[in-house]
Amino acid sequence: GLENREKAATIKLDTMQRDRQSEISIASERSEDEECRPQSVQVAVRVRPMNDREMKSNTTPVVNASSEKGEVTLVRGMTGQRHVRQTYNFDSVFTSFSSQEEVFETVRPLVN
Repeated sequence: GLENREKAATIKLDTMQRDRQSEISIASERSEDEECRPQSVQVAVRVRPMNDREMKSNTTPVVNASSEKGEVTLVRGMTGQRHVRQTYNFDSVFTSFSSQEEVFETVRPLVN
């Protein structure tokens, strides 16, 4: 149910953050080599729209995204009257309303 989706979303976002830190560390270690120029790692995240099954069962989304702020917020269970939220920052964030063209135009220079 909702708790399993929250755990899966947390694990995925935590893994993405750790992978990003590892890639930055690797890039900085390689920069000592004359042939390798230092490069910054940029991470783009796209939040998928809810699928038909989720919409039919009136599932409450557990992930909110803001392209303007570059943030993805995971909405977890409640403590008392308040929702527990975890926010992650990325270089580019695409919401479920972002078009494929918007994503492509943003990441095209990154995959050169």
